[in-house]
Amino acid sequence: MHAHIDRDSNCEKSDALSGRLLEGDPAAVDFEQYELSVLADTLRGYLQDLPCTIIPDAVYSELVYSAQEIQSMEDCGQQLKRILDSPSIPQANHQLLVHLTRHLSKVIQSGGAAQASPRLLALAYSEAIFKHNRISADVNPEHHVKILEALIMVGGLVEIQAAPGTVLTRNPVWNVAKTNRVLRVKRPKRRLSNQIRGLERTVV
Repeated sequence: MHAHIDRDSNCEKSDALSGRLLEGDPAAVDFEQYELSVLADTLRGYLQDLPCTIIPDAVYSELVYSAQEIQSMEDCGQQLKRILDSPSIPQANHQLLVHLTRHLSKVIQSGGAAQASPRLLALAYSEAIFKHNRISADVNPEHHVKILEALIMVGGLVEIQAAPGTVLTRNPVWNVAKTNRVLRVKRPKRRLSNQIRGLERTVV
């Protein structure tokens, strides 16, 4: 009974936080006032509500193949990083994956979140990350878990730094702006009137 009430309370708090992030200034939100479970639910909800794929179809099959064939988690993670650094991946997708995987890796290194393991974090977020891939329903979900787990174990993706005077143009339609605590993903008004904003600073 109490567990059910707690879940309902977390859902309400998560919905309220999502509304504040969407309608107001995310940088003004004091995340310290929220419980970890609420922040985790909000991040998962953000990922699930994105109207597009986070992992582009162009590299999805290669990621799954690597997870199937490479037994060493270290080697697998490094290969997955090389695949996800492909120029075919839109800049916004890459940036989101950079901030998400690096943050989850930092959670492990800090020993926070009740000493969560890379696998537990991968289990918590892999479904949301791979939800929109067209052929993901036919793939063993354990491969999705391994992909995220391996990326977390190797420290996450690395943000690509452009040379001075160079503009990154992976996908000019998107504009990603990072603040200290928030990753904001903006799209042209003609395609989406509201800005979609997600948490960068959150833990499970």
